[in-house]
Amino acid sequence: MAKLAQFIKLVDDFAHEIDFVTVYIKEAHASDGWNLIGNNHEINQHETIDDRIKAAKILSDSGLKSPLFVDTMENDAQKAYFSLPEALYVIEEGKVVFQAAGPYAYDPSKLRTWLTDKSGEVNKSE
Repeated sequence: MAKLAQFIKLVDDFAHEIDFVTVYIKEAHASDGWNLIGNNHEINQHETIDDRIKAAKILSDSGLKSPLFVDTMENDAQKAYFSLPEALYVIEEGKVVFQAAGPYAYDPSKLRTWLTDKSGEVNKSE
């Protein structure tokens, strides 16, 4: 299952326990930069906040079920959480208690396991 689909399923399965949010940051593999072959969408690096909002809408329209925020053009969230190209964080009482920063550690199935172990629930299907 693709990682976005895994994340969407994770939100479905655990939204009753925790609040999920997604922050759309700068493009790691922009079409006009370090383009990755096989990208589903051709998105140039954002020059304005409106460009970033338009690109975030593509993600929103893909079935994302968590609230979607857009990072500043100064990339404050991306810098604060070292989230390029993607990352998963669990923040509890103001402290990071789980981190899976990409590109290689980003894995919704690891977050699912962590949440399942923490909640004591039976592992839900992926």
